[in-house]
Amino acid sequence: MHASKNNSKGCGLLLSLPNLVTGILLTGLAAATLYMTVRSSSHMSEIAWLPRWIGEWADRNPDARTAVPFFLLALIYPGTVTRLSAGTSKRAILDWLAANCEWLIAGYFGISLFMVGSEFCQFFIDTRDLRLADIWWGLGGLALGAVCGLCAWIQLGRLISRLIPPEAVTCRVPEA
Repeated sequence: MHASKNNSKGCGLLLSLPNLVTGILLTGLAAATLYMTVRSSSHMSEIAWLPRWIGEWADRNPDARTAVPFFLLALIYPGTVTRLSAGTSKRAILDWLAANCEWLIAGYFGISLFMVGSEFCQFFIDTRDLRLADIWWGLGGLALGAVCGLCAWIQLGRLISRLIPPEAVTCRVPEA
């Protein structure tokens, strides 16, 4: 009889569902952010699908509004590329951060480039202005969203680890 080993590939559909959902949210939010950044008018209250109160707030706060979509992008980003932390101990969380560090840094760098690039596009639109303040607000929103997103993703992993033990979602595959 052969011993069995843990294999996480192809297993844990429950834990990959958040990746799919956050990936869809991230893509939609990035598309909406790009649309709002490069449209000819800077008046957000003119966008039909945007709730009126959000558009009015954005028009009253032209600098701070830049932080909001990048805060949201950074907030949900960890859910697109990482699995939930399997464990509640500090060691398990540090192991999770170490295992996902490269993807997290690359992704946040990518969001930063997306933000600077989309803001830079305004330089080529006659009715819009490229403003350094927008870039700083966007980077601030991204930094705050990164911290909040990592904390939220870690806490979600801890909650799920308490509700569903890690051994319940691992697959056992016989060795050949």
